[in-house]
Amino acid sequence: IYDILLTDVNSTNIHEEISKKLNIEYLSDSHSVELEETNGIIFGINYRIFISLPVKIKKETKNIHFFLDTGCPRTFICKEAFSSFKETVVNKTYKTVLVNNRLIVTIQPPPDSHFTNVNILGMDYLQTSHTKVTMDFENEKFSI
Repeated sequence: IYDILLTDVNSTNIHEEISKKLNIEYLSDSHSVELEETNGIIFGINYRIFISLPVKIKKETKNIHFFLDTGCPRTFICKEAFSSFKETVVNKTYKTVLVNNRLIVTIQPPPDSHFTNVNILGMDYLQTSHTKVTMDFENEKFSI
């Protein structure tokens, strides 16, 4: 069981402020299945790292905003994001999806966790995609 105290970010922040800073509407249809380089943002007083990546489930691809958590071993996709694909995932059930064209086993956050409405990009994605992360705190941006 994994949990993180993430009380400073919620679904409203993701739909509004984070989407605006990323210049990508959360849960919108994506025309890309894979991005070569992706730029993200450093958000809020706790310096949360957010990135938007295309996620493909079945034949649909959507822009999903992820909180990058290098302390998390797995990738989580919240119920709201799964529902946008008309997918249902029973708690503690794994779902294999394409995240930026990489096959990743994702989990829905536990209903009693502190991040039920946030998608987490974990170390499994970074390792699978052989990612290089570049941080730019001066401009509040990062890229992978």
